Amino acid sequence: MSDSNDPTAQHVPGLRRPLYATRLLSGLIVASEAPLEPVEKVGGEPDLPGDLILAAPTAEDLGLGRPTLQDAIEFIQQVPFGGAIFLASVLAGDLYHHGRDTARQLRLAANIYPADVLHGIERFIADAPASHVVFDPRHVHALQRLLVVHAADDPVPLRDLVEREAVLVAGALMALATALPTADPPETSDQVPDWRGWTSFFTQAGGWYDSPYILEAVARAYTMYAEVASSDELQSHPARSEVDERLRTIYGLDLAEQFGAGLACVAISRAAEPDVEPGERPSLAPGFLGTGPFAELEERVVALISATREELRARVLDGGDGPEQIAWDHSALEARPFLRLPGGQMQLMSPRSLIAWMTRGAALPPARRSWPRPGRDGGTQGPRSVLDIRGRTRRALCASLGYARSALRVPGRRRTGPS
Repeated sequence: MSDSNDPTAQHVPGLRRPLYATRLLSGLIVASEAPLEPVEKVGGEPDLPGDLILAAPTAEDLGLGRPTLQDAIEFIQQVPFGGAIFLASVLAGDLYHHGRDTARQLRLAANIYPADVLHGIERFIADAPASHVVFDPRHVHALQRLLVVHAADDPVPLRDLVEREAVLVAGALMALATALPTADPPETSDQVPDWRGWTSFFTQAGGWYDSPYILEAVARAYTMYAEVASSDELQSHPARSEVDERLRTIYGLDLAEQFGAGLACVAISRAAEPDVEPGERPSLAPGFLGTGPFAELEERVVALISATREELRARVLDGGDGPEQIAWDHSALEARPFLRLPGGQMQLMSPRSLIAWMTRGAALPPARRSWPRPGRDGGTQGPRSVLDIRGRTRRALCASLGYARSALRVPGRRRTGPS
């Protein structure tokens, strides 16, 4: 595939670059063995951002040895759950909006790391400011998972973390950065690059840095599960069925109500606001849906979007507690993005988890229960899946925005243009 006379055939250490690269309209650069239309031939250095993959420091990077996963668990076992999970939630919330703002992250780190460790992190950032960050959101989510399972019970009366406990949480986070499995690039071959391996590597390693705007994410989910799913091309699909009935039967809320509840929670918790100071995002108190159309649904919304620590622990352990699960599987926290506290308040674990709940979480659970099954006449009975969303769910996004606006008493705008 390479040509010694072609300037684009030069080698990048550790990576064999293809002869041609095509830039799509979206700006994404994709590889091709032969030119596609339109073609942009890349010469010289690869035209890729320097911060394609971000890296947070490990203990080894800072000269602090090589702590293990068991070390992280032992640190966590010495800290009370309530204060530690609040600290981890503050980090998760701020990283979602400011994942590349190292100055802001260093200010957060100054509250939990000793001075000598903080200076080491500053040097690490200075070595590669385009790609080095203080915190990796994947490690913070893993920390939340381990806190749910292993943290000590809260003292009575409740209190904030003391300095020693905050340092232990920081030590656990650093140990996770060092000990957790990572996505490794495939072995380099002199023949044909392992495109499947590279795709897996970039998807797994880079996926955590995608933070779509909340309305964009919801609109995309609606397009996938409603507009595309109910298109003419799928009218004759054997899995075509009405999904609202299924959702109401299982969860007590249809798709529009789930989207609306999620948007209301986003607004009240200020999850989508990047300028909120760390620790200032409010918890949701009982009665948070007020007297609007969602008021009578609040009990079902709370049950569907939140869980107690005990419920979260059961969900986490049900998926396994090996290193791979701790490193990559955070579906239990995405299925219930709010932690339900003893007084009934709901604390947001992460904006990322809330967006996951509103997008893939709104439709995947019924799909898992809906594989084709034998019908009474011996044929295949179509499952109640997400392949056809009709009726009210066809207008789910508009309806959910209306629900949220009414619940929050947000006045709508008068449309002045043509319909």
